[in-house]
Amino acid sequence: MFIAHGNFQVKDSDHPNIIIVEATGPFNIQAVHVYRQQVLEKIANINGYWGQLNIANQNCLYTPEAAQELQNLIVLKKEQGLRFAAILFKDCLCKTLIEEKIKMFYDRNNIIYKIFSDQNDAIHWLTTSVNQANKTPQSTCA
Repeated sequence: MFIAHGNFQVKDSDHPNIIIVEATGPFNIQAVHVYRQQVLEKIANINGYWGQLNIANQNCLYTPEAAQELQNLIVLKKEQGLRFAAILFKDCLCKTLIEEKIKMFYDRNNIIYKIFSDQNDAIHWLTTSVNQANKTPQSTCA
């Protein structure tokens, strides 16, 4: 068994129904397993739709196995109410490649996302989007 390579920090924000994930890679599947547990614990008490701010640091590449596990986790998070994701790159190498992967992950799951250069703008967009989504009557046909 390999040790986790890469680090995810899952934090509460000052805004309801918004979590912050700060990621420093590169990542292997073991790191994604740790992240999965952290994020599931963090979202367990969220009611309604929610959003996630992803802050990417350094080399945010990942192994193919980690990519598949991240995709599986997005499906699970969507089932748990994830509707919006904001992405902020800080000192991130391979930014263009990572943007393409993120686009693929979120598009495949109909998660609305935007890429930002300012954390305050990202939080504002997430908060506004989540608040609006939670005010709109939820359809029973998913």
